[in-house]
Amino acid sequence: MSILASISVDGKHTMLDTTALSPITTLPVLTTNMKTCILERPTEDAAITPEALFGIICKKIPRLTLGGPPPLLSQVQSHTKKRRKAHKRDAVQPMIDLCSRYMLDNLKKRDWYMEATVNMI
Repeated sequence: MSILASISVDGKHTMLDTTALSPITTLPVLTTNMKTCILERPTEDAAITPEALFGIICKKIPRLTLGGPPPLLSQVQSHTKKRRKAHKRDAVQPMIDLCSRYMLDNLKKRDWYMEATVNMI
């Protein structure tokens, strides 16, 4: 059994027709707006996963917030990985802020305790 296909447009074989255009395909690609969306979200939530970013982008496309076809998950993962590798300090900053707040709160409590103890004496 041989599988042969003949493709023709208006009765002309397209392989012989040098002026025949190839079909237009829209390949998934990360647009500039999608990359901007990926860059903005980790500043709000450093622990956000590439899968969550992919979901956010896919939701924004039908709402016409972002244009173009949806990207591949692997494209979002790759872009997120490159961004995190280039900005390692940014990923640690939320934890540093949390620890600093905790230490400051404990320092205030200690000062209050010391003052209360001195006033009692």
